[in-house]
Amino acid sequence: EVALMGRDETVLEGATALVGRHLRPVRDCIVTLRGENLGPIDRRADVEITRAAKVERVSGLTLLPGFIDAHVHIAFADPREVLVRGVTTVRDLGWPRGEIFGLVERSRTEGFAGPNIVAAGQILTAPGGYPARAAWAPSGTAAEIADPGAAGDVVGEMKDAGACVIKV
Repeated sequence: EVALMGRDETVLEGATALVGRHLRPVRDCIVTLRGENLGPIDRRADVEITRAAKVERVSGLTLLPGFIDAHVHIAFADPREVLVRGVTTVRDLGWPRGEIFGLVERSRTEGFAGPNIVAAGQILTAPGGYPARAAWAPSGTAAEIADPGAAGDVVGEMKDAGACVIKV
């Protein structure tokens, strides 16, 4: 089967791509970019490139899947810089819920200049516990919980706000 590459596409030609769960190398491949979207990755021999496609020859390069950083405080970084350095997903592990979950939602929109963001929201801690008074942590980074009964309520609030994980 021959795939045809056409207008409004950029084709990366000749690299080795590491593909799939086991990072199987596909040598001398074609990677198609359609706007901000990654298209199929095919062997060069299986693809016919039309004159309308913009071709970038990238022989000698190895293309990797995007990296995941599982512990960030994304507000300390420029999301665009994180993305251009190859990190396509981050997990924020502590920030005021009123700030972080709006950024999480924006990261899911077309054209967001940064990685996909998932977040914990506030860090659950005992009264006065870390990071309630940490110099790096803006006010509201910690949710100080005085008794075990209150913990369930705070966890439910974080879940409802969009938390993917709870940090204690």
